[in-house]
Amino acid sequence: MFDTGNISSGNHTPVFLDSELISDFIKLTSGQIVQTGQLGNAVAINGNGVIVAGARDDAPDSSYQAGSVLIFTPLEDGTYVEHQLIAPDGVAGDHFGDSVTIADDGTVVVSATIASPDGNSESGAVYVYKPDGNGDYTVPIKLVASDATQLDNLGSSVAINESGQIIVGAAGDDANGDLGAGSIYIYTPEASGDYSEIKLTAPEGEGLANFGSSISFNESGLIVVGAKGELNDTAHYMSIIRLSMDMQILLSWMLLNSQSETNSERPLLLTKMGKY
Repeated sequence: MFDTGNISSGNHTPVFLDSELISDFIKLTSGQIVQTGQLGNAVAINGNGVIVAGARDDAPDSSYQAGSVLIFTPLEDGTYVEHQLIAPDGVAGDHFGDSVTIADDGTVVVSATIASPDGNSESGAVYVYKPDGNGDYTVPIKLVASDATQLDNLGSSVAINESGQIIVGAAGDDANGDLGAGSIYIYTPEASGDYSEIKLTAPEGEGLANFGSSISFNESGLIVVGAKGELNDTAHYMSIIRLSMDMQILLSWMLLNSQSETNSERPLLLTKMGKY
């Protein structure tokens, strides 16, 4: 609890009551999620106020821990309308909704990190949903790593920029032969509706580093990648990534060739590999 009456005599920093910091508080729940569904294990919001919430342990159609996602769209009266997403090929234990993100155009990206596509146990998968213009979503595009192996956990983290490029972490990937070193995948949309794939690993990765356990990036071109298991002088750390100029040119070319003229001037997110 914050208290305006308690001001430290050492630094004279004012502390405020909760009521002075919060102008409104809305609790979002859903009758569509089972009691143990863990609604809110992952959340994201876009610039239009649309909220996405994962429920990784939900049991849609009685499929234990298959997972689901709820999308809450704000209305003018201050309430929200909800829409549920379920993986069309989901099975028990996939944990669809482990990670979520949403772009301003409404594109929703959802991971199922323990999914086992093509028989690769817990290699993971990512689903991309686009609004259909009628209040619903199109059939999702399913992204699976081209070199997927068991326990990669693709979708450990997900991020999307306003050009539609998607970055996905695979924290369990045995990159470069190192157990659980981790990697990230960059998916660029193509005119056909499919996605091209580029894989990046940490230049100084080590076993169990879990590079890709978290991801964020901005429109000016920096990618921040968490490697929660890696040690540096006995301390865990994260990496800031830039891409080489050649890689920037390649990704720019791929992106521009995938978009119409009206979208071709959108900024490209990606940057070059290095450390600060």
